[in-house]
This record gives sequence, C-alpha cells and structure tokens, in this order.
Amino acid sequence: ISPLEGAHLLSGVGDIGGFRHDDFTVSPVGGMYTKPVATTVGSLDWAGQNPLVVARTQSPGTVSTSPCNYGAYSSDGGTTWAPFPSCATGANSGNGGIVAIDASAAMFVWTPGSGSSNRPQYSTDNGASWTATTGLPGRFAAIADKVTPKMFYAFGGGNFYSTATSGGTAFTNVNSSPLPSSGSCNGSGCGAIVMNFAKAGDIWLPLGSNGLYHSTDAGVTWTKISNVSWANSAAVGAAAPGSATQTVFLYGTPSPPAVIGIYRSDDNGATWVRINDDMHQYGGPTLIAADSRVFGRVFLGMNGRGIVYGEIARRTPPPPRR
Repeated sequence: ISPLEGAHLLSGVGDIGGFRHDDFTVSPVGGMYTKPVATTVGSLDWAGQNPLVVARTQSPGTVSTSPCNYGAYSSDGGTTWAPFPSCATGANSGNGGIVAIDASAAMFVWTPGSGSSNRPQYSTDNGASWTATTGLPGRFAAIADKVTPKMFYAFGGGNFYSTATSGGTAFTNVNSSPLPSSGSCNGSGCGAIVMNFAKAGDIWLPLGSNGLYHSTDAGVTWTKISNVSWANSAAVGAAAPGSATQTVFLYGTPSPPAVIGIYRSDDNGATWVRINDDMHQYGGPTLIAADSRVFGRVFLGMNGRGIVYGEIARRTPPPPRR
C-alpha cells in the first residue's frame, strides 16, 4: 500500500512479515513489523482521510487471540503497532484474512482468513469488539472507500455490494446490471476491488479474461473498458502534474497492442502506454500497487523475487555550454 502520508510504501510479505519502506535504496531493516511479529502478512490498508492510520492481518509469530496477534493497527504510519484487543470471529486462521479501514479511521471491517465461512465483521472501538455485518451471501472481502466514511464494498458472483444505506454495518446489492465473474487470471488481483483514493465511489475492477470495469457512482453502473481484453490486476496512482485525473496501472493486455505487460493510462483507460518491455516481465507480478503521491511510480509484488518499482525516466539535462 502507498498512503498519502508517511512512508511511500508498506509491504506485506510471506514468511518474513513485512516492512515500512522509508528509503528504497537500502534494505528496510528498521521497518520490519513487530508488536506483534508477523510471519506472513495477509492484508494491509490505510484510512483515506486519516492516512497515518494503517492496519494489517497476518499469521503471527506467537499465537494469541487476547490480544489478537492475527491483526494490528498503527496510528503513525506503521512506525509503531499495537495488536487488536480481540480477534474477529474466525480470523485466527490462515494469514488472518483481509482488513479494511473506513475513510475516517473510525471503523475497521475484518473479513476472516481462509478456512473460515464468517462474513466481514466491524469494530468501532479499535478492535475491542467485533460485530458481524449482514447482507452478503458468502464470504466476500470488504474494501473501504477512501473518501466517504463508513462506506465499504464487496464483490462476488457477478454482484456488487455496498454499505451506502447502513453506515457500514449492512451490505446491499447495488449494481443495476450483472457483472461477469472473475475469468482466467494470473496473480491475485482478479476480482479485487481497486479504489481511487482521491474520488468517492470511483472503483476499478479487474476480472482477468473478462476484462477491466470502471464505476464512478459507487458500483451502481459499470463501464467495460473496451480496449482491455485481459486484466490480471490494477492500481490507481497519483495524477500527472496539472491533471485532475488519477493514473491507472494495469497488469494485463490492452488492444492494441495485444501484448501482456505493465501499462499506464492517464485518461481513465481511453489510451494505454506500456511501461515495461519484453525483457522486463519479471516472471509476472502477483499484484501491483501505485504511489499515491509520485506520478508514474508503480510497485510490483513478485511473489518471492522481492518488490520491483518503476518510475518515469527523468532526462538528465546536458551540461551548460561554455
């Protein structure tokens, strides 16, 4: 994740927990997550309007449910952490599940880990207690809007859900026409809701071989991006200087050219520019994320090959003429 304040990147990693990356030129030894120690981090999130509040879920180094070492939160951008006082029911399995923070940082929603059938649960007391949400037909992960407080979304089975009428506690199906399900996919981004951190209700939905979809009204209506034939994962990053349109990154296949790769669009998917080449596919990223403050910077999670980040090439000016 790349919050609007603090470190430009916080990562969750298998087996060695995760890191706060304050300087990309050095190994982030001082930024490794502790209190509680994580073995594998399952999810990370940040509060859109209070971006120094972040949270994580994990498989812990030391098992405890009181306090809950399967999840933790921070109020200083991941510099210091505290375990949640208690676990959401069923969250003490797998890698902890998926946590989301509402835009104001007043509400956490925790979808339990793999092996649990429990629906998302919410807390308004920093994890001291958890209450089940209602309205979802299955274990769909809740994702927070970055602008509107107490607004969460979920997607599954071709249906899109939100808490628009309940203050974050109950989901209702809102899409006016069915969406396709996630098709064939590479990586873990298929069906993962991607929020624009700068605009309320602006959502991107990569659906693998079923393409890329975009909503600007909190999931009620959707537009299929006609020039994308395959969308493994997507991310929203900082707008270009002088522009009010956030960039969108895609690991997938626009057409033309019908070549899988990493692409960036500065016009909401109308056009795409490839930002890697055939010699730099990196084995295919498991997921991608974009910097919310630096135009053109994208992070690739490589599933065992570390984290790759790319930026727009800066031209070095010629030396002054004598």
